[in-house]
Amino acid sequence: MCFKTNSFFFIKLSKGAKFFGIICTLISLVATMILLVPIVRNKTLPPLVQLFYRVICFLSIIHFFSGLFLLYGIFKKMPKFMICWILVSWCIGTFFIVIGLLGTISSVLSLDPVSEEPVLQSTVAAIFVIYGLLLIYITKAMTAFKHQLENEHKKDVNIRDIEKTLIETDKEDDDNIQPLNTDRELECKPARGA
Repeated sequence: MCFKTNSFFFIKLSKGAKFFGIICTLISLVATMILLVPIVRNKTLPPLVQLFYRVICFLSIIHFFSGLFLLYGIFKKMPKFMICWILVSWCIGTFFIVIGLLGTISSVLSLDPVSEEPVLQSTVAAIFVIYGLLLIYITKAMTAFKHQLENEHKKDVNIRDIEKTLIETDKEDDDNIQPLNTDRELECKPARGA
């Protein structure tokens, strides 16, 4: 099933792409800075939790730098620069949904129902799923905007090709025109039957 995206949450594609491109890039930057704190400062975290923080931080760094390419592509209207962010966002969105679902399953299967940890774990898992779904929707809309830019670029190229062809045709026609010899052609010739 193909679903068409003509807007970002009822915002025109061009304006929404700029707005959400900036927001997603800033979220990646803030997430990187927030996740670096427990990685650098807290050495007492369990190894699995440290690995989780490092993976999420690494993904945020990649998402931030691909977001810079996205913003360059949006503002310069160069769709090729948007491809990197689109691919990274699809992967990160899918990863967050999978991690969120695994976190939900592990909190449901938790052995200690009295502890508050499963509630916190399921809340974090829900946040991951919601962010993953939101990121995939924004990525789908960015893909639609990229296709719109590509179609506009193709139209511009076609118009330029047509104009170039018309100009070349006019030049060829101008080269084929013979100059008038005004002295001989303007003389009056007598009619044949007179």
